[in-house]
Amino acid sequence: MPELPAAEAMRRRVEAGALHRTITGATVTDLGPMHMPSAAELERLTGTRFTAARRYGKYVFIGSASGPWLVISLGMTGTIRTYDESEGAPDHAKLTVTFEGERRLAYICPRKFGDTYLAESPEAFVAEHGLGPDALEVSREDFIARLSPSKTAVKTAMIDQNRIAGIGNLWSDEALYRVGLRPDVPANTLKDNSLGALHAAIRDILTEAIDAGDPPDFPEDWLATRRKPGAACGRCEGTIEKKTIGGRSAYFCPTHQAA
Repeated sequence: MPELPAAEAMRRRVEAGALHRTITGATVTDLGPMHMPSAAELERLTGTRFTAARRYGKYVFIGSASGPWLVISLGMTGTIRTYDESEGAPDHAKLTVTFEGERRLAYICPRKFGDTYLAESPEAFVAEHGLGPDALEVSREDFIARLSPSKTAVKTAMIDQNRIAGIGNLWSDEALYRVGLRPDVPANTLKDNSLGALHAAIRDILTEAIDAGDPPDFPEDWLATRRKPGAACGRCEGTIEKKTIGGRSAYFCPTHQAA
């Protein structure tokens, strides 16, 4: 399930394989329920070059200082591939950018849960969509200020992209597991030291998940390696349980996540 670390892996992939090449065209196929730029919008890319790849939250931005920027939300099964035409087009490509010569960039999304946009700049897109600060950049003080007023479950508050951009289902569970907090405790009942510990855990976990590679190789005591009901907890003698919170699945150990 792509989250911030997966978006960062895709950003690095684009940076290594698709920058500083003249674009000759861009096409969209098999839209389904996905949001995609129109053919007229995509025509703006022709003749330009991508000179930078950036990430904000779960979004990948590909563009240049003068714009426009291609914005990709990976969705649950999305990925980005750079390749040469002679290698053959990948299956399930929903958007393909063609460069001079053989080089191509494809956004692949088998289950059609992702979206793609064209924006004038990353900053304009973030403002238009009301995204909160990036999860790897938000300060401890801002993190606490954004979560502490919420009467919803702390997990629900953490994955609200308008509060903090980039924390998803998987890593919210991992952070709560690490600091020993139940996912269903109301955020506004937590003291600043608990929210501060959660902030530190999120930064550490996301950084470690990025460093774990693609596909990731996580330590055995991480919840990510045992995220199913009845699995043995890697931090105590308890077992993992599953609960629906705010319409999303939450995995936790009720033994050591007692607060």
